[in-house]
Amino acid sequence: MPTPNASLLVTAGLAGIAVAVAVLVLRLFFEAYSEARPRIVATVVVGVWMAGFFGLARAGFFADLDARPPRVMLIGLAAMGSALAISLSRVGERIATRVPLAWIVGLMAFRLPLELVMHQAASEGVMPVRMSFSGANFDIVTGALALPVAILWARGVLPRSALLAWNVLGLITVAVVMSIGIASTPRFHAFGVRPEDLNTWIFHAPFIWLPTVLVATAVAGHLIVFRALASGGLERSRGRAVR
Repeated sequence: MPTPNASLLVTAGLAGIAVAVAVLVLRLFFEAYSEARPRIVATVVVGVWMAGFFGLARAGFFADLDARPPRVMLIGLAAMGSALAISLSRVGERIATRVPLAWIVGLMAFRLPLELVMHQAASEGVMPVRMSFSGANFDIVTGALALPVAILWARGVLPRSALLAWNVLGLITVAVVMSIGIASTPRFHAFGVRPEDLNTWIFHAPFIWLPTVLVATAVAGHLIVFRALASGGLERSRGRAVR
């Protein structure tokens, strides 16, 4: 399978966003854990995760469409498995209760520039248009609202119900684009078999980081926000609760 003929804007844009998000995720972890050992372990795990998937994609591991079981399944399992493992574990609980909720919400703003990069990728024929906001992907709305929601929450003027509504919306929009992305892979080819209809760019580096880093972060972030709202432990981070 040929490597996508993506522009520098798309390649560097997605890679830069993925690296920036990884750094910000580590910053949240460092806020939750002050000890040196867990910080070192987290940094190594994130580094190995990103380098490992980059290396496999670079070597053409995921582009082998004849492999059984289909290796695209490994991408999906890695994205969802890591998101659930982090958000539902003690790590997720600690982030939910020790990190200001506005920080977690604000992190989701990465989806705005990401959607712009994905739109450019679709314009270049690298990614199916259906996966962009010109098609059926409305995740840009979540990204555009993330910073205003975070700021209003931090100032104590946003009702809990509004934050909950944003979080539900964000989880739905990322679930929709995930579903479209999976359905558009050669394994399922739900929207056609023409090259422009197939989601094959994620099999290559650095685009493999879209599902394994960026989608995983989005899903984990929303689940951790739910945990934070349920615990009520972060009310102290903004001084008072708005109900």
